[in-house]
Amino acid sequence: MRKNSILLLLICLSCIPGKLSAQDKFGFEIGGFGGVAFWKARNFTIGPPQAEPPISLQLKYDDKVFGGVRFNLLSRGHWGGEFSYGYQKNKVTLTRQDAALEPVSLDGSVQQFFYNTIFYIFRYDRSPVMPFVTGGIGLEAYGLSDKARAFARDPEQGGI
Repeated sequence: MRKNSILLLLICLSCIPGKLSAQDKFGFEIGGFGGVAFWKARNFTIGPPQAEPPISLQLKYDDKVFGGVRFNLLSRGHWGGEFSYGYQKNKVTLTRQDAALEPVSLDGSVQQFFYNTIFYIFRYDRSPVMPFVTGGIGLEAYGLSDKARAFARDPEQGGI
């Protein structure tokens, strides 16, 4: 159901830019993007009061393909703005570094939300080539699937 809703939203949004750009002097664009995320494993320790003695763990995400959509809006002259959303289905692996226990792998996802301000080197409406400089702010959210949450809560299985 969720995939159908996202696909329908993308189809509807792809029809909008022509209508929007005909209404005024601002530029509107929509487009997809994709790539591969190369994650770095992180080591950390859970200590008192949650664990006594302290437990050393490693958290690692798989290197996987991700994709998303970008909305460029209000581009005029040298300035513009861009919203982007990215999604990656992934698996997180927790490994205890001080014990001979098997690593625990949990299915989940990573979602990214960003807003960037764009400065175009050449005016937006006058050049077929658009070199730019950008900076912005974003949020990355990590989530586990319902099945992974149930596994992690069960002391007989994951016991996290």
